[in-house]
Amino acid sequence: MLRSAKSLLGYKLHESDALVGTVHDLYFDDKRWDVRHLVAELGSFLRGRKVLVAGSLLGTVDPVAEMVLIQQTAQEVQKDPDSQADKPVYQQFQEQAREYYQWVAHWTPFSGAPEPKWEFVFTGDSHLRSVRHLVGYTLKAQGEVVGQLADFLVEDNDWHIPQIVVTTKSEIGGKQVVLAVDQIESFLWEDRVITLACDTATVLRAPERQ
Repeated sequence: MLRSAKSLLGYKLHESDALVGTVHDLYFDDKRWDVRHLVAELGSFLRGRKVLVAGSLLGTVDPVAEMVLIQQTAQEVQKDPDSQADKPVYQQFQEQAREYYQWVAHWTPFSGAPEPKWEFVFTGDSHLRSVRHLVGYTLKAQGEVVGQLADFLVEDNDWHIPQIVVTTKSEIGGKQVVLAVDQIESFLWEDRVITLACDTATVLRAPERQ
């Protein structure tokens, strides 16, 4: 069943017998459009520590109890990789850029280091995205602003993301419509912009969110 990814943030995370923590974020691959990691904020005395739960270990969603079931024990979750072990694009880019420009700023002809190029080249994983970070991005179709990204829709049987929810700007209706993810052409995290492959008319013809 399709679920709102945004609504899952804050859900309780349960193994078969115990509460493990809460859902802080979902990291997905923008080529395969599946959830690679659920970012879990652990409970009890470990509260505040965030770990990565593999998407393949996610189970069913109970919207009444606001709960996601996972196929791990509490002890196994505590041994999962730290949330910093696999970072979404915007975090990777920020860290690499900060390190690069600090290096450039401190470079001198007498340092023994090669002369820096005055162009930063990103070398990380360019396909890992954060749901929490992307919600609210501006959407453009053929250069025209059409609205904002309101949500992602997730299939809770296989944790695949087939659709996005767009809140169109008031000038073109101010409604929420659903688009297939293959309409996304590119992400520009520096400007908080998502470029669509379709035109404004296609967005306006899209089905409204139910």
